[in-house]
Amino acid sequence: MLEPLHSVSSPDYPETNVLPPIGDRLFAGVRVGCAYVLNLSRAIAFLGLVAIASVPLLCLSLLTLSDEGDNR
Repeated sequence: MLEPLHSVSSPDYPETNVLPPIGDRLFAGVRVGCAYVLNLSRAIAFLGLVAIASVPLLCLSLLTLSDEGDNR
């Protein structure tokens, strides 16, 4: 009689082929985590640059508003 296809005890399909070794899974998890942190840090850096660039514009607009108030 034939063995079922999902049997793990089959010599053609050892259990190590079902799941990758723990080292490979750990390495893949670390890679995904590092990519996430890198993308997050890039987004934070971009927002920081936008905030730094907007400070002079904010100061300039406040100065022009105060000048208009003095002319009245």
